[in-house]
Amino acid sequence: MSAHLPHAQPRRPLRLVTGLMLAAFLAAAGCHRGDDDAAASAVDAPATALRATLDRLRQNDVNGFWRLALAPSRHAAVRAAWSCALAQVPMTPARQAWIDHALDAADAPGAAALLSARWQPRLAQAERQYGDQLPLLAGVGRSLLTRNLAAGGWLDPPQQADAETMLAALAPWAGRAPWFDPARAWQLAELAVETTRTLQLQNTRQALALNLDQAAAKASTVLAAAKRALALYGLSVDAALDSARVTPLTQRADEAIVQVSYMLAGQPLEVTVRMQRIDGRWVSRALDQAAQRGVTAAAVPPGGCR
Repeated sequence: MSAHLPHAQPRRPLRLVTGLMLAAFLAAAGCHRGDDDAAASAVDAPATALRATLDRLRQNDVNGFWRLALAPSRHAAVRAAWSCALAQVPMTPARQAWIDHALDAADAPGAAALLSARWQPRLAQAERQYGDQLPLLAGVGRSLLTRNLAAGGWLDPPQQADAETMLAALAPWAGRAPWFDPARAWQLAELAVETTRTLQLQNTRQALALNLDQAAAKASTVLAAAKRALALYGLSVDAALDSARVTPLTQRADEAIVQVSYMLAGQPLEVTVRMQRIDGRWVSRALDQAAQRGVTAAAVPPGGCR
């Protein structure tokens, strides 16, 4: 069994998944976590509903998040569209072989050490070339991400503005983070191997056969690992979630507006979230619209996908 971990290759994201996750991040970025009683009464008040959904992400419970963040009818539509979305994944034989090899390599003895050993010389070279240019590169990255988000059509204008504000707050952190530190690279390699093993995916075919609940469970593992990875480089997602406060602004019939203030990378931010009551449940309007667009993009046939 080979322990040689392949290079990363770019993959086009599914519109269903990408749109939902972007909207979820923007809608949830500032919500302070609640308790189980708050989750149980999530249909009663917009702010309570928002806090309850974020409590699930704070606990790395992606499945629970989606069940609270979407109205039952919308969640059912997403479930029906899921297999159609997976069927649209552009999976060439070369890409499938690359992913299968990466999964196989992570199970080999000493996989983390081998991965770290591959990274170290590249990190040293990158530090020599770019070590004094990180703030500039962070600014360039911020501009590229802003442009790509705008071109992707995933966000409406208010969401785009919120995303740009977040990127502006993250740019200073990205420009000073210890990206080239060998010790952190070693820890990141260990985390990558540990996470891949925890997913217990044998091959690409098995991954593409996951239903929505199974995929959400795997996503919970990935979310927890992503938080740990960012924390290695000085960015605590959970600290941002814990710092947030939600203030109800207006409520009329089945619509409401709440304001969220929070700290991200040491920067105070505010975001306004429009809530809508659907099927008796308060949900983020932007997230519901993203789910609707994703379902439409998946093009579910009358008889379903499988």
